[in-house]
Amino acid sequence: MTQIRRIYTDYLTKNKIKMKRDFNLDFKDLIKNTLAKSLKEIGFKKSNLNFMRSTDNFVQTCNVQKSLYNSIDSIKFTINYGFFVPVVHSVIKKTTDLPIFPKTYDCCIADRMGFGIYGRDYWYEINENITLELLTKQFKNDIENYLISMFQEIQTMSSLLKFVRINCSEGKIVVNNIVAAVLEFEFGDYERGKELLISEYNDAIIPKLTEGKIVYPNGSEEITYSEFRLNEHYIEFCKQIAEKYKVKI
Repeated sequence: MTQIRRIYTDYLTKNKIKMKRDFNLDFKDLIKNTLAKSLKEIGFKKSNLNFMRSTDNFVQTCNVQKSLYNSIDSIKFTINYGFFVPVVHSVIKKTTDLPIFPKTYDCCIADRMGFGIYGRDYWYEINENITLELLTKQFKNDIENYLISMFQEIQTMSSLLKFVRINCSEGKIVVNNIVAAVLEFEFGDYERGKELLISEYNDAIIPKLTEGKIVYPNGSEEITYSEFRLNEHYIEFCKQIAEKYKVKI
């Protein structure tokens, strides 16, 4: 497809015919020549826009998420990553059925690459005002220096525990306390897990405003709130985790 496109582009250039950029083709070429290539080199398997690699007791995952509001004039996308830990998945999801090819949305430990690089929810964009060359340079740099570096560094349970502990202590959203607690109970420090679980339970029993989000067709968002209430389902879930790991709350 790339070769056919190049021949066609050469023909149009020779005959001084201006061709409108096909952003879908730009997107496919960008992913193929950067993200997919880099992940394949370190042993990741691919399924559409999802990638995975098995390591020590867990699976590393990554996926490309395209915006719901893409058009012929603009394509936006972001990169999600995650760590799928089978035993944690079984405890949190209350199931013994495990996916054959875990996706990022299956992971209890997950985040978006933009938060780690830019400190916010960052979306790459392909449009007429952005050259593919410049975007490719930026994207490739982000992939190599952050995503690939992180996956290569976090290949053991001890390194994953360290990663989760740092994110929890800094208040990042990469993983909540209940998941971090189960990870500690299974692979780390029991007392640390106990402390995390009790803290989560004590927070859960405080009535809170219920937060909701409305996403409008133009992509804008509105946060809504209702009256103070308790999440009885979550409180019960905390109790079940406590009972499983013999923690008094």
